[in-house]
Amino acid sequence: MNETQADTANEAIREIAKLQRELAEFVDNAAAKAEALSIAISRKADELHAAIKRDRRCIAEAAATLAAEKVNTGELNSRLNDEFRARGHEVYPTPYEPIAAKHCIIWNYR
Repeated sequence: MNETQADTANEAIREIAKLQRELAEFVDNAAAKAEALSIAISRKADELHAAIKRDRRCIAEAAATLAAEKVNTGELNSRLNDEFRARGHEVYPTPYEPIAAKHCIIWNYR
């Protein structure tokens, strides 16, 4: 390999390394944000559960709001879902298309 080909190869390697570091940083940042949002969702679900336990009369309206907002109840805690079911409310109303991510981060380079 002559000097020009070696320079081209080395430059390609450096660019690949740069892109891999950039991708790893992006995935790490996205994963940290996803974890923070997941924790926030869990806390709000706990607040909702507590509100429903304090005043069970609001459960019908809450069930309707879950459907109207297309909340993915499968991501909520089972105690909350059981609370709805125990009072005769469907937590997966049909037709229903829940809010869902188009992509899922399942790996990073580290």
